[in-house]
Amino acid sequence: MSDPGLALYTEETRRQAAGWTLTPAQMDTVVESYRSCSGETRFSADGRRAVIRYPVATRHCAPWFLVRGTPGWLLDLATMHQVIGFGRNNAWRLAGDAGDYAFAFADWRFDRHGFPVVAP
Repeated sequence: MSDPGLALYTEETRRQAAGWTLTPAQMDTVVESYRSCSGETRFSADGRRAVIRYPVATRHCAPWFLVRGTPGWLLDLATMHQVIGFGRNNAWRLAGDAGDYAFAFADWRFDRHGFPVVAP
């Protein structure tokens, strides 16, 4: 993320990321926080979008949004930034309409604050 022009980002992510400042220490923190995460990838019916999501109980492991582009899968951090919020203890929540990525959460339930709910 230190180079917002990388080809692995969507065009919108590149535009937004040009104004973001991310230090090496912040990047290390993100990597470390996902080290224990083990997820699954869900694909949209048309195969153009994907979401890497983690078990509901793994609240610190926020999902990743990807879109198929050229030359391959691109990180859609711009949409993630609009849709995913964080609460106390860095637990992620849907802070907005997941839009084109809602397919990945169709089998989950969310509370009134947007936090995924662990099924009993």
